[in-house]
Amino acid sequence: MDKTTLLAFLLLLTNNAYSQQYVNSTKSSAKKSFIKYADKKNFKTITKETDSTLAFLVRDPTVQTLDILLHFDTQGKCDRELTSLSCDSCYHKILSCTLSNKYYRWTKVDGNTYYARFPYRLVLTTKPDTPFSFLIQRSTLSGYEYRRIITNALSK
Repeated sequence: MDKTTLLAFLLLLTNNAYSQQYVNSTKSSAKKSFIKYADKKNFKTITKETDSTLAFLVRDPTVQTLDILLHFDTQGKCDRELTSLSCDSCYHKILSCTLSNKYYRWTKVDGNTYYARFPYRLVLTTKPDTPFSFLIQRSTLSGYEYRRIITNALSK
């Protein structure tokens, strides 16, 4: 399998993740989505599950490594999604594709933090301490604070 096919798979998987938005989804719906796309491509994958987490790992020798780790709150809704890749170019393409999604209208607020438009209240953080990784999580800020941060970033 060539890198173009791998990139297409990763973009399809990751774009589906962000169009469905794992944050706020249930563990069962996230798991169904993972399995659906992995089965289409016949990749060797591993799914690990605990009470509060779900990990989807692509470990096929023909493609780059991809990890999507989801954390679930006490109500069973996903509150954090960590995406990690092993390929620099794949990471940058997926991050760029995610940030260019007009639905969420991500706003850069500092060197490695982005906020989605207000109703979604999502924060994307690139992980400088973890190469080729980024985290999307539900914001815990009040609506006023969240909007103020976006407004300040846009006025700079």
